Amino acid sequence: MKFRAGNLDFNANVSEANESVSPQTGDTLRQLTIQFRAQKESIHEQALEQAHARQIGGLFSLDDTDSPVLEWRVREIKKK
Repeated sequence: MKFRAGNLDFNANVSEANESVSPQTGDTLRQLTIQFRAQKESIHEQALEQAHARQIGGLFSLDDTDSPVLEWRVREIKKK
């Protein structure tokens, strides 16, 4: 799956996907756990910076033409 955060596009593997119902609105909420590996340390740091900046939105999943499909929020960042 491809994502965009600011001016950074990257491919990530979806390791977990869940859906639940919002108790406030009744809308379906989707949660993804994604994993990706940066080839260079500088790209890794840039990706972490962009992820931190997207905690209130602004992370987009992209379709095959690199057009945004859904907007996501970053809830937790784990470094390995």
